[in-house]
Amino acid sequence: MGQRSQIVLIAPPVEYGDDNPNSNKGKIYISHNQWRYGINAVFVLVNALKKFKKLKENNQTGMTYFFSSLKQNFDSCLRYAENHDMSYELSQSHPFEDKTEFLVQSAGTDDFMERLQRCTDNNNGWFFVKVDKHGDVKIGILNGLEDSPEIKQRSAEEYVKMFSEPDEEDKVLIDEFNQTLSMDIDEEVTKFIETVKKDYERKESD
Repeated sequence: MGQRSQIVLIAPPVEYGDDNPNSNKGKIYISHNQWRYGINAVFVLVNALKKFKKLKENNQTGMTYFFSSLKQNFDSCLRYAENHDMSYELSQSHPFEDKTEFLVQSAGTDDFMERLQRCTDNNNGWFFVKVDKHGDVKIGILNGLEDSPEIKQRSAEEYVKMFSEPDEEDKVLIDEFNQTLSMDIDEEVTKFIETVKKDYERKESD
């Protein structure tokens, strides 16, 4: 039951220096929500990204340490967005969980969507947020409706129209969503898994 959806956060590498065990080639974090979909989902992501941009601009610690806390930083932005305007029907997301190892170790056994569905309990779609090494963001929506076998990347307008016809206020939110660069989800996730998988294999062989 419910429109189960997730935000998938693709984090950039964290490099502390040679042989530092806290360094990594990137992480994938997933936050689950049981009821958010349609324009409410777009509203939350737009406002979370606004808050994230301010956090980055006000960061005084350097990007390495900012990225080391990226999961917590984006979690706080999501919480802010979920409480930003109570005229929207919002529900709290579960905190971001690190799913990197699961996805990397499953690489090559099934297609990506099957792996992602297995670890997220999803019947409505994924909102991808990719943060690069400069802290800049790309986003995308990968969506199928109510367990539909057809799951494809959609624009914000296409996604919202699956549930309702956008009114003028909705169109403003969609325009704001579109101001953030769009990502090719399949390409970016495949590249991420290949990079991180090589790092896992290198560490195992050391």
